[in-house]
Amino acid sequence: MNATARLSAFFHSLIGRILLSQVIVGLVVFAITLSALAIGLRPVQRELIYRRLADSQLPAVLFMRNARPGAGFRLGPANSQGSTSQASGSFIQDRLIAVLDQQARTQNLRALLLTDDGSHVVYDTAGALTGDASWRPDAIRFLDRQAPRPANAPADVPNLTRGVAHMQGARWLVVGSKLINDRFAEPVAYTLLVLAPEPSTWNAVREIMQAVPLFPLSLVVLGLVLVVGQLSLWLSRSVARGLDAVVAGAQEIAAGNLDYRAPVDASTPTEFRALAENFNHMAEEIQRSRQAQRDFVANVSHDLRTPLTSIHGFSQALLDGTAQEPEARQRAIQIIHDEASRVVSLVNELVELARLDSGRLQLKQELVDLNQHLRWLLDTYQARCQEKGVDLRWQPSPSPAVVLGDPDRLTRIFGNLLDNSLKFTPSGGSITVAVQPAAEGQAWEVSITDTGPGIPAADLPRLFDRFYQVDKARTGKKGSGLGLAIVKELVAAHGGQVGVESVQGLGSRFWVRLGGRHGDTTRR
Repeated sequence: MNATARLSAFFHSLIGRILLSQVIVGLVVFAITLSALAIGLRPVQRELIYRRLADSQLPAVLFMRNARPGAGFRLGPANSQGSTSQASGSFIQDRLIAVLDQQARTQNLRALLLTDDGSHVVYDTAGALTGDASWRPDAIRFLDRQAPRPANAPADVPNLTRGVAHMQGARWLVVGSKLINDRFAEPVAYTLLVLAPEPSTWNAVREIMQAVPLFPLSLVVLGLVLVVGQLSLWLSRSVARGLDAVVAGAQEIAAGNLDYRAPVDASTPTEFRALAENFNHMAEEIQRSRQAQRDFVANVSHDLRTPLTSIHGFSQALLDGTAQEPEARQRAIQIIHDEASRVVSLVNELVELARLDSGRLQLKQELVDLNQHLRWLLDTYQARCQEKGVDLRWQPSPSPAVVLGDPDRLTRIFGNLLDNSLKFTPSGGSITVAVQPAAEGQAWEVSITDTGPGIPAADLPRLFDRFYQVDKARTGKKGSGLGLAIVKELVAAHGGQVGVESVQGLGSRFWVRLGGRHGDTTRR
């Protein structure tokens, strides 16, 4: 496996993805911190820019303040087009423009020299607006607060005003002042604006990065990445370690080792501990299901082999003439019939269970009076109960107990429960069938109470599971373990509930609760 494949496999693993996510989170936190620092520094940066703009005003302000006749300002004679005052104004303007150009060049600023009323641009150090007739004075929005005074400015220097300008698609920070000189024959007055681009967040970040030496910053970032990477690797391995036992368990289960249980450590994270506990519960259920299926196969094989052996033996006796006497022949025929009925009953249970599993069971919904339906069913069981010496008792409800259900399936439900009670109730015992209004929002409850040996408490939770049977060594009874499972499925198809209450040695009470007009017509 080459390096690319190994790297791809690593980042497709849980450890790799946790490590990568932690590194990404660290970088994102670093970027957010840097951005937050830049955003927090923007007001400070704006104040520094305003102060720099104010300081840059001082040379022009002092020039205009100190300019006077005879102090290096040599005024030439008036020409035919103008006066001496015009010549002085032009001379001052040229000198002032030179001062502004020097300030703009050395301090990376922009200066606009406007007429006194601010309506025209006399000079733009950037050259874009000089003499531009489209200049709009309202492009400048001056703020209420005054700009800081220039450093080392004389006391008589007037206050400056700061603001924000929107020009040429950009925002600028502005500091403005009035330049007035009244020492000449005609006063000279201008409005001076010094501008700098408003700092953006990215510019703030860039300035922070430029302020910090690159090599130390690189070392710090590299160190943070290494520390975060090591911590993330340790964390990801500790997290993934909780899955190792479950992964190993899945492999053991797949290999057929159903006895494997994942260790549950108190130091393991809660989620992985819950995963291990659920995995162990699943393994126990699989083991119980596998054992129940094995028991089922053994029981079905035995239940089929016994009647088939009888059928084969007695039919052979009829064929070879061993059973020649009329009584012997009649007995052989009766045994063959009885054993064949047992086989048919078992096969029918298997077919019905398969139909329930496939979801193709169709219920023929009708209004059924449970009193009448159970009265008819009990009449069919009366002879069997008398033959065994069991007293069959009937307690109908005082009013009609009408439910919406499939009569044939209801017969199957209550027939299986009666068969189960009759099987375990000894001679001299009793079975009581009662119909009464049910609580918990259900319409009617049918209970079948017997005086059999009862059911151990450990067996009650799984009594309705498929293939499950109470220990036959204690009960001495045999069966497929499908009867009660079929009852549970059919009751669920009717939208009802089924349960059992039992005390070992005192008997059992099975109950079925059905709604008056409820129940699905099709089990899906």
